[in-house]
Amino acid sequence: MRSTWLTIALVMLTAVSWHGGLDREATAKTEQLLWNATVAYASARTLNGIISVAQGTEIALQPAGIGVNISAGQILDPLNDLIERFSGFIMFAMVSLGAQVLLNEVFSNFWVNLALTIAASAYLVHLWWPQKFPQLKLFAQISSVLIFVRFVTVAVMLVTAFVNEAFLQERQDEAMTKLTTTSDEIEVMQDRASQHESWFDALKDRLDVEAQLDRLSLRIESAIGHLVDLFVIFTVQTLLLPLGTLFTAYWSFRAYWRHLSPLKK
Repeated sequence: MRSTWLTIALVMLTAVSWHGGLDREATAKTEQLLWNATVAYASARTLNGIISVAQGTEIALQPAGIGVNISAGQILDPLNDLIERFSGFIMFAMVSLGAQVLLNEVFSNFWVNLALTIAASAYLVHLWWPQKFPQLKLFAQISSVLIFVRFVTVAVMLVTAFVNEAFLQERQDEAMTKLTTTSDEIEVMQDRASQHESWFDALKDRLDVEAQLDRLSLRIESAIGHLVDLFVIFTVQTLLLPLGTLFTAYWSFRAYWRHLSPLKK
């Protein structure tokens, strides 16, 4: 029974390796994640540019005839600092996702598939006729190493894509929408300021000056919260999930390797 199940497993893995369906699926899903990261990076840089321009604007407030000038940078600085850090982090996320796609292409090429097929075939010969071909027992280890190398990147990409679709994508879309809204609002305020209209006039739906500034501050705080959400999402996508899947695969490989250790005697 052991030989039968091992034969079935090796034949199926070899067939899947040559077919390439899992590779194409994993690559397509990871490229979508890479595109999402690219959009997030572009949105962050756009918002950074808008804030940089708006920081040079002064909010002219004249309640009860008393003039008060407040620099926009006082309100926008915290958000701008976080955006700059987020942009650098997203670059890392893009590199991580791009590297996964590249490694999958490398490990799914013709020569890796051929080596896996030869090693698996040699191991199966030894498995069914161990007395006639004892010298082929080494291919048990060789085939297991090649299977690990061949499929570990695919596993990382598919697990990451599954978790993203099930738990993360909706939160990411919401955060991106809110950031875009914040960017549009700041740009509209900046346009009005350039037309010699004070930010106080642009926000005059409230009577109290302090309440108007609080409204702008709440928008910035909300944007910061959504940026933190994106930090968490991309950390899970590009760091925690890949490392967790890789560790699990390595642990399983070590367990199987110890199972094969008697063959070396």
